[in-house]
Amino acid sequence: MLRPPAAGSQLSLAARVHHRRGLLLLGLGGFQLWLWGTRVVNLLGAADSFSTAFVAVHLVLYIAAIGAGVLLVVLGWRLLRESAQAGHGVSPPVTAASGSGRGDGVAETGSTAPVGRDVSP
Repeated sequence: MLRPPAAGSQLSLAARVHHRRGLLLLGLGGFQLWLWGTRVVNLLGAADSFSTAFVAVHLVLYIAAIGAGVLLVVLGWRLLRESAQAGHGVSPPVTAASGSGRGDGVAETGSTAPVGRDVSP
């Protein structure tokens, strides 16, 4: 199981979320590559027992799935790079005292607004 970064970590909340999502995408992409790569090898190994059209259609489908796996790996890698860059002081870390910024009623100016109510004119 993946462990979240330590509480005193220098990663901001967004960077930690990007890091976790990047790891998830890398894992899913790696699984896709392994799964469909294995299917291609198995299909080509038993190609003489299937028709040419069957093999061709399934190879096209498998290659499309491998392409999706490559896309997942690339997206995961980019998210990991972004989270690493954010961890080097680009955004300040979020602490329990400063709030998460998600509906805690504190605006950027420091004033409070009622949570759950529309305060626009």
